[in-house]
Amino acid sequence: MEALKDVIVRSSDLLNTIAEVAEDGKFVWTKEIWAFMPQLNNIAKIAGKIPAVKAEMEQGISEEYQAEIINAVKAKLDFEDDKAELIAEQVVKWVIVTVLAVTTIIDELKKK
Repeated sequence: MEALKDVIVRSSDLLNTIAEVAEDGKFVWTKEIWAFMPQLNNIAKIAGKIPAVKAEMEQGISEEYQAEIINAVKAKLDFEDDKAELIAEQVVKWVIVTVLAVTTIIDELKKK
C-alpha cells in the first residue's frame, strides 16, 4: 500500500508550485507556465497509478495509513505547520474524490 501515499505526496508538490505562482496574485501565462513544467512528470506518474490507488481505496485506508500520508504531505509542503496540517488533510480528500471520479468516468467510457 504505497500508491495512494505516492500520488498524494506528488500532488502536494503541485500545490507548492501553485502557491508559489499565486503568491503575487498575478498569472502571466508566458512567464508562470514554466514553473509547472517539472510537474508534468508528476502528473504522468499520478495518472499511471490511478488503478493501484483505486485498489488500495477499495481495500480500505486505515487511520494509521491516513496519518502517515498526512505527515508525509506536511513534510513536503512549504507552509506553516497548522496550515500544512489543514492542507494535507484536504489533499488526501481531494485525491480520493478525484480518483473515484476519474475511474468512474473511465469505466463508463469503456462501456458500449
